[in-house]
Amino acid sequence: MLEDEVLNTIKKYNLIEEGDKVIVRSFTDGPDSICLVNILYNLKELLKISLIICHINHLIREESDEDEEFVKTYSENKNIPFESEKIDIIAIASEKKISTEEAGREARYKFFKKILEKYNGTKIATAHTKGDNVETVLMNIIRGTGMTRTKGNYSQKR
Repeated sequence: MLEDEVLNTIKKYNLIEEGDKVIVRSFTDGPDSICLVNILYNLKELLKISLIICHINHLIREESDEDEEFVKTYSENKNIPFESEKIDIIAIASEKKISTEEAGREARYKFFKKILEKYNGTKIATAHTKGDNVETVLMNIIRGTGMTRTKGNYSQKR
C-alpha cells in the first residue's frame, strides 16, 4: 500500500516527527498534490502531526480562480486550515525584469515563510514529480547555483 511506503520513508529519513506542523505547499488540484495531502491526512493521527494547506493563485491561467476555490473547498471538507494568496506573477516578473518562473519562485518562498511563521510551522511538504526535480536542477545549472543537502532536505545554494 502506498501509505505504508510513504510512512516507511518518513520514518527511515526522519522527515516528519511527532508534533510537527506540516505546511503542504503549492497544493493544487493536480494528482501529485492531492495524493500527498491525502496520504498526510490519513497518517496525521498516527504521526501526531497537524497540517496546513497553502495555495498561491499566480493569476496566470484562466482556471486560477477555479483552482483556488477547489483547494479551499477541499481543505474545508477535510477540516484543514487553508491559506491562500493572489499574486500577480506576470506583473512582478515585468517589474523586476526576471522570468515568470523566477518571480513565482520568489513569491512562493516569501509566502511560505510567512505561513511557517504564522502557524509556527516546522516542516514544508511538497509534491514533486521527477520532471519537477529535473526542472529545478536545470534552472540551478543555468543560474550557476547548486543544491545542498542538509538533514534530508534540499536547499538552494548560490
